[in-house]
Amino acid sequence: MGYSADSFTAGEQPTTAKWNKLWSNDSSFNDGTGIGAGAIVAAKLGLSSGFTGGVTTYTNPGSAGGTSSFFYINAGGIKLFWGVTGTIATSGAAPQTATAGVTFPGSFFNSIQSINLTPGTATGSNYLLCTTASVSTASFNILLGCINGSNGAAPVYVYVVGT
Repeated sequence: MGYSADSFTAGEQPTTAKWNKLWSNDSSFNDGTGIGAGAIVAAKLGLSSGFTGGVTTYTNPGSAGGTSSFFYINAGGIKLFWGVTGTIATSGAAPQTATAGVTFPGSFFNSIQSINLTPGTATGSNYLLCTTASVSTASFNILLGCINGSNGAAPVYVYVVGT
């Protein structure tokens, strides 16, 4: 049940119906059904006007791939970007590296504070590591290194924090 308004006068002894309405209102605020859609906005939460209010799905146009598997949000000026690339593959016996690019949504970042990369499950018995190169507010490259075995391949999990 959603919120229901009522009025009281000074010194009034509320009826059972009014007490029940108060309890229902309390319950609706507790479970969220009494909070109107759009009633909680960024300004009321103390967030900057840059808060986008939701997570956006993104397909990486860069060479690392990742169809509809990246997400981003502007949380009051702190901008987060995360997801997983398509499979990136090295070629030949270790040590080998492969380079793949990730392109951020247009004009999303003003600065990058951190990029965290974790290789996913590798094919075969390869040991993989990854690092970044050519970082800008528009894009960056992932360098995936195969340090044991050959023809290492894996997706890479990406988490970026910026402003």
